[in-house]
Amino acid sequence: MSQHRFHTDKIADISTCEITERDCELIMDPAVPHHLANHDQGCGAIFYTEDDPKQLTATLHSFRAAGFSRVFCELFKQASVAGIRYIRFDADGERLKPQRK
Repeated sequence: MSQHRFHTDKIADISTCEITERDCELIMDPAVPHHLANHDQGCGAIFYTEDDPKQLTATLHSFRAAGFSRVFCELFKQASVAGIRYIRFDADGERLKPQRK
């Protein structure tokens, strides 16, 4: 038996400076697709990625329908294809405002 009763997963840590201002608003909404949790007292959010390649296109369409940017969708797609199970969007202390409009 393993000495641990848990397993580990990969998580991508992406600055909110990499996504748009609208994305930053949307990631805090627990009702958007694949939202798992908010963290750091409202400074970021965690999303689970898509592990089914056949479902990925539909998931990306649902993001676009919810108002997410192409940049957000591309980051989500890259993480999903790479087998990274989670994405943590996190504000960068001194750079709290996103650079993309």
